[in-house]
Amino acid sequence: MLLLLAAPAQAADPPDDAKTFFAEGRRLRLAGDCAGAVVQFELARKAFPEGLGSLRNIAECQEEMGQTASARRSWWSLRREAMARNEERYDGWKEDAERAHGRLEAAVPKVVIALEGDTTGVAVTLDGRAVKTDLLGEPLERDPGVHHLVVRRGERVLHESDVKLRPAQTETVRVRLPAAQAKPFDPTHPEPIPEPSGVSGLAVGGWVGVGLGAASFIGAGIAAGVRQGALSDLETQCPTYDTGVCAAGSDADAIASTQDRGTAAATATNALLIVGGVTAAVGVSLLVVDLTSEDEPPDEVGLVVGPTGLWLRGAFH
Repeated sequence: MLLLLAAPAQAADPPDDAKTFFAEGRRLRLAGDCAGAVVQFELARKAFPEGLGSLRNIAECQEEMGQTASARRSWWSLRREAMARNEERYDGWKEDAERAHGRLEAAVPKVVIALEGDTTGVAVTLDGRAVKTDLLGEPLERDPGVHHLVVRRGERVLHESDVKLRPAQTETVRVRLPAAQAKPFDPTHPEPIPEPSGVSGLAVGGWVGVGLGAASFIGAGIAAGVRQGALSDLETQCPTYDTGVCAAGSDADAIASTQDRGTAAATATNALLIVGGVTAAVGVSLLVVDLTSEDEPPDEVGLVVGPTGLWLRGAFH
């Protein structure tokens, strides 16, 4: 039982279709028609993938036809599959494939596709097959002959040419790309207009004005409290202050200081009330204009404090 398990698996018998295709491929190859033979060997390989004879014949025919790049790929596939087989009939095939793959390296032509400029949305095809973006600028192995190169951006063809490759030659094709154009306007599908972001200058100026007005009113209230305190102190220091004459022995310096403090507080109260009323009114006006204006407000609108008073800076549309 153990000997049976250790014995190598017997190769499967190819189906009749595979045998027919393989026999026809051999006949065509012996007749000198390698191109037709490759077609038959490909069919035989599809019908019986386990058989490596078809793949070896394909590699040998491609090499005979001078398709060096294709032959190298086929030989390397044969090497990989021969390594996975455990059959005596494929002994030495791995080494044969390695030698053939190395032998053909110097004869394989290469093409380098170098794109210069704006590569946004660009797609490249060579002989109708897409070339991956990360392979652009790298030497690509191709069979000798003429290869058709197309570079597109969307539906627009930016470059189209035939590249002729000779054995052992490296051909570089440089394609200068124009800048990607903006998307044309489509009146049936207009782009949405973005909403304006941020706060308008009018709103900023308005809120600054309201804030200054509120601060001025608060300051006026504080100054009024200071004035009221000064009046209380004055009544204590000189109860007969209203008559303009204080009792004998009163502290004249203290009374004068209290009078000065009350006068300054009264002046500050009046000034802050005026400034607060003006700035608050201007601020409210700016906010009303900002809410009712349909045009975009100016970027710089606000209050300016100077030695001659307050004024607005900015432009109104």
